[in-house]
Amino acid sequence: MVSEAEQRATPAEQRAAKATAHAEQALREADQHSQQLVSNAQQNADQIIAQAKAQGDQLRTDTNNEIERLQATAQRELDKLTKQKESMSSYLAQIRQLLSTQLSPTGETPPSDC
Repeated sequence: MVSEAEQRATPAEQRAAKATAHAEQALREADQHSQQLVSNAQQNADQIIAQAKAQGDQLRTDTNNEIERLQATAQRELDKLTKQKESMSSYLAQIRQLLSTQLSPTGETPPSDC
């Protein structure tokens, strides 16, 4: 009876050992797979971050270029208007001088030679 029980126990032990080996193998494979997924996720995250930084840098560069362009345009317009103002001021000063020499000391216009 003991030998019969031992004969039945041996295949059961073998099946248990085989099941344990399969479970350990499945666990190792699952662990490797999860590590690969984490590695892929990290690579994807790094790539997304790099792309976002590149896009941010490009946007900053484009914005700075546009600001510089607008500032240059505004400065040119300011320079043009300043020159016009100076020209008008000079013209008005000439007219004042002309008018002041044309008026008599009493504020009346001198008689014309007509």
